[in-house]
Amino acid sequence: MKRATIVLILAMLAVTVSVAPFSNASDALLDAKRDAAAKLLKDGKSAEAQKLYEEVVAQDASTWSDHYALAKLHDKSGDTAKAVEAYRLTAKLLKNNTRTAAERTALSDAEKRTKVLDETSQKIDALVEDLVKQVNALGKEAEKEKNVRAIERLRKLQLAAVQAGARNVRVIIIVDARTDWHDTGIDVEPGDEFEFAARGNWSVKKGESKPVGPDGAGAAVPPATAAYGMLIGRVGISEPFGVGSAKRWQATESGRLQFAINDSGRYDNEGSMEIAIVRK
Repeated sequence: MKRATIVLILAMLAVTVSVAPFSNASDALLDAKRDAAAKLLKDGKSAEAQKLYEEVVAQDASTWSDHYALAKLHDKSGDTAKAVEAYRLTAKLLKNNTRTAAERTALSDAEKRTKVLDETSQKIDALVEDLVKQVNALGKEAEKEKNVRAIERLRKLQLAAVQAGARNVRVIIIVDARTDWHDTGIDVEPGDEFEFAARGNWSVKKGESKPVGPDGAGAAVPPATAAYGMLIGRVGISEPFGVGSAKRWQATESGRLQFAINDSGRYDNEGSMEIAIVRK
């Protein structure tokens, strides 16, 4: 046998010997987590069990029972979207591959719960869409009639809807030029999309500069890479971004949405901006 062939065989054997114990150890760890999760479920500690099952499927997504356990936990907690996703993965892994009574029962239940939850979600989505149309129409009517009390009540309702994640609800907020950062009360998550539209005038340094609109004027200055006096936004304490008179924006991090004028010292400013916010 040639020397090169012998070396290759020895190398393959070495890899086999080194990989096998690692693989067995990994499987043993996953099984230990599954056993621990099952015990936590039996003891009524759902949150802890869910965390372990999530760790298991992150490492190995090929076992239907892990997804099924997660589906039941999400279903119980009312997290419909995650429950449906886990039920669908359960059904996908079991489809045309059921051998035991437990597998057939799980497949039937997963398909049934997916259908029920989907139908419920569709009904809720339709109801929310109808309510959004009504609230938006009432808001425009109140603004047209200049009914201050109605406008304020509707703005609170609209803000609550946006905070709850409702889409296409138009809420108006007022940002004072002297406010350091105006807290909208709206929490965002990565991937959330919004449309902003602003109008109004404000001045940087009262009496010393001409009023400007939401797009500001002049060259870009700190704290944001945007025109001096432009309407800017940020999430939490992250890097500010230019908004101006209109912008479609997608969040890249979690936190509270805020607005301000692009000026490092805001105490001597004047004026305000009216901003329409719509979650898309």
